Amino acid sequence: VLGNGGGGAVYPVALVDCPTTVAPPTDVFVDGSASHHPDGLPITWSWTLTGRPPGSQAILNSFVGPTTNFFADSAGTYEVELVVTDEGGLRSPATRCAIEAVPENALHVELTWDTTRADLDLHLLRGDGEFFVK
Repeated sequence: VLGNGGGGAVYPVALVDCPTTVAPPTDVFVDGSASHHPDGLPITWSWTLTGRPPGSQAILNSFVGPTTNFFADSAGTYEVELVVTDEGGLRSPATRCAIEAVPENALHVELTWDTTRADLDLHLLRGDGEFFVK
């Protein structure tokens, strides 16, 4: 409880350093260690993965601490959010970082499905190739 209405409170500052572009599949490391409290008070970190591409199974490896990471398993946009809290319970505004996972190669194929009964196949033909030639 902040008795003065919060008007004179000094809030912690969340700062995030992250790559803007990565080539999937890859591990992505995000750093919030530059976050601080202007008065030098201790802070705690709280991370959230607020966005990921459709079909991605990415999760953060840690939700607390100055750094975290996740496995970018699909092409698309990932969004990570950091909020830091001081010992009095004052929270910083959320700071977000967007990471665009862009394949390096001209041909990139991803198969995703949401059932264990799926049977997906990929057939690639060169030029005038034919399927299932006898």
